[in-house]
Amino acid sequence: MHLKQTCCLRCYEAEAARLFTSRLFPDNTRLVFHIALNIFHFIRKQNRLRTNNFQLLGKVSKRRSILRRRVIIHIIVSFWVFAAAWRWGDWKDFKAYYPTMLYISCLKLLYELFSHEVHYEWHLEPDFFLNYTGTIMIHTFLIYPLSAFIFLSTFPKLANLSKCIHILKWTLIYFIVEALAYKTGRITYHDGWSLWWSLAFDLNMFLMLRLHYTHFIWSIPLSCLCTFFYLFHFGYL
Repeated sequence: MHLKQTCCLRCYEAEAARLFTSRLFPDNTRLVFHIALNIFHFIRKQNRLRTNNFQLLGKVSKRRSILRRRVIIHIIVSFWVFAAAWRWGDWKDFKAYYPTMLYISCLKLLYELFSHEVHYEWHLEPDFFLNYTGTIMIHTFLIYPLSAFIFLSTFPKLANLSKCIHILKWTLIYFIVEALAYKTGRITYHDGWSLWWSLAFDLNMFLMLRLHYTHFIWSIPLSCLCTFFYLFHFGYL
């Protein structure tokens, strides 16, 4: 159908060109017709190019959406954290780290409670094989507590510089993993949150984890102050 319409349009163009280039019309009319015909060809060419570009962009976006649906970042990270905890975790003193592991899991659940009632600043998007509940369960009871376990198990005993480098290293690890998750659509940001806010939050989190492990009494009021800051700044209260 489209081919037939194109052939008819070309026939009409040829007939009109033959008629207007004949001696039946003055030179000025023929000149105007040539200009109009060239403009028409140019517009039709641009529309054809635009249609092809839209089709190409549609195919690319469709491929990206298929790839994003098949990404399993949460599952990969959970397996990596479990293997790293098995390899580098200080299992002999596991009881000493267990309260801090519960501490970070409780804070994660507290965030889910506030976010569910009001709004999400960052929202974890489920993997190909997971739903949202399964994703939250993996992060709350596997990724976060085991990350805290590895972080504290490998924390340097001496040298303040080494301790600072260790905290910055783990902050950078979390930042890179979250940046990959953001690029692949496995985490989305809302209501003013951004990747740079996540970087500051990760640094704050690892500082509080270390403080909770070494000075439990001081960590509770400071955790409350940090929590109220985020609640006020992002409109929860």
